[in-house]
Amino acid sequence: MQQLDRDHDPGITSIVIPSGITTIPYGTFSGCTALSSVTLPAGLTTIGESAFKSCTSLFRIDITNGVKTIGNYAFEDCSSLAKITMPASVTSIGSSSSLLAAAFGGCTALKTAGPIGGGYDYEFGWTDSIPSNAFYGCTGLTSVTIPSGVTSINSFAFYQCSELSRVSVPQTVSYIGSNAFTGCSALKTAGPAGGGYNIEFAWTDAIPANAFSGRSSLTSITIPEGVTSIGSSAFSGCSGLTSITIPESVTSIGSSAFSGCSALTSAAIP
Repeated sequence: MQQLDRDHDPGITSIVIPSGITTIPYGTFSGCTALSSVTLPAGLTTIGESAFKSCTSLFRIDITNGVKTIGNYAFEDCSSLAKITMPASVTSIGSSSSLLAAAFGGCTALKTAGPIGGGYDYEFGWTDSIPSNAFYGCTGLTSVTIPSGVTSINSFAFYQCSELSRVSVPQTVSYIGSNAFTGCSALKTAGPAGGGYNIEFAWTDAIPANAFSGRSSLTSITIPEGVTSIGSSAFSGCSGLTSITIPESVTSIGSSAFSGCSALTSAAIP
């Protein structure tokens, strides 16, 4: 395994990392505020902790296919970063064990996210699972489109995306991890696709477990007719939710589905 030498001029403006390098180690380019262009090699597997932290002139990064791990704080405070391409090979981003380990925290120029080729600021190739911490701390993010085929959104995936006001969730998503949307204070309404809600979902038969767990800012939810089951803890901790109407089609409600909904004053149950 080859690592890159960490001894670089902090005033460097562009770099092409040579082939054969598999790891960019801790802090390699941290604080290189003039660095605006980086070309990563094929064969790279790891971008280490704080590797490009505070590279405030970096405006684009194309993560090469084959990269598996992006460490804590790797691109934190890259305030000019307005374009990322993330391949499906990346399965580990930051660390869920640290509440301050956002790989892209402070990248406030990233406004939209969605699948590769869609013209989004943050384009990703994940087709079955959104990894833990994928967008953790992306406080500038306002809109996310999750493509059909994705089955799971893992823990802390959108944690503290405080400006996120539109999320499209496909029918294929059957698992949502803990704290996936915690701290997304702009997400206030949820309902079926096409309804103009902040969170629009395509579920027509089952609301998954933890679907809206911890969404304290959520005030309104519309469950469409045809849904037959509401998973366990689906709305737990939705402390801002004031009312809920459950359609006649629902025949099963999981444990703790509405636990901690302290503002709930009315519930229509079939």
